[in-house]
Amino acid sequence: MTNNETENSMNSKTKTRRPSALAVSAILAMTLALSAGTVGNAQTFTGRNVGAPAQSGSATVNANGTITLTGGGDDIWNNSDNFYYYYTPVTGLSWDAVVRVMSLDGPDWWSKAALMVRRPAPSVGIPQGAEPHISNMLTRTNGQNDIELQYRGTRAGASGNLSAPSINPIYPQWLRVQRSNSVFILYYGTNGTTNWVQYASIDTSSTANGFDGVPWENPI
Repeated sequence: MTNNETENSMNSKTKTRRPSALAVSAILAMTLALSAGTVGNAQTFTGRNVGAPAQSGSATVNANGTITLTGGGDDIWNNSDNFYYYYTPVTGLSWDAVVRVMSLDGPDWWSKAALMVRRPAPSVGIPQGAEPHISNMLTRTNGQNDIELQYRGTRAGASGNLSAPSINPIYPQWLRVQRSNSVFILYYGTNGTTNWVQYASIDTSSTANGFDGVPWENPI
């Protein structure tokens, strides 16, 4: 979760980073479902500051089963990220990850939260800011007010996005990322079951969009 400053055109962005003095807060309800492989349960999720956010993040599991995440990083963009990451490793080439974002608040026009898949460096073992990622991202209603694919195809490479057609989040907002071998498919929906709308996909075995053409590993 991050705060950031940006100017936006339809399929490109120019961003100016700034230290964040205030935090982004989101309340989430999460489900990870696998058709093959294994995933950590709620007890195995880890919260970690990635990069060097000005304000440390936190995760709180609430009595009603939702999770409140707070993050103070300046952005998930450009060649490296600063944000708070709540994550678990997933094993398998066929799985679904679903999150319901109950609310999202933050101080910046581009304050964001995302359902994210990152490609870690095996030799490092912990998330790093420059990692490749594929993110089903949303922003707050009183800001940029959109849902979009954001990604980095190679380590320390440039960031990219797909923001057309314009999709406005309606909170509580459902997001979904589905993996099918080397392909990651992004959806949004209103009820989390029957009305999913697929709006983007990335094939990591392709060199399109700045990816290196090497299918992402398993586990990830």
